[in-house]
Amino acid sequence: MSNPPRRALAMFILVLSCAKVAIGQTSNAPPPGVYKVGNGVSPPKVIYAPEPEFSEQPAKRIIRGL
Repeated sequence: MSNPPRRALAMFILVLSCAKVAIGQTSNAPPPGVYKVGNGVSPPKVIYAPEPEFSEQPAKRIIRGL
């Protein structure tokens, strides 16, 4: 591995993986209070999604695609 960019990348990956182990993020388990969809947990639903209001000139630009 005499190529400096490759060596730097390898060192970065090594340091990153060591840091991940050091802070205890070795599993894919979500943090406390975070739930995955399934087993009675449903995905979030939009309850309010207002349409944006545009004045006449910007509305014309949007319609023309500018």
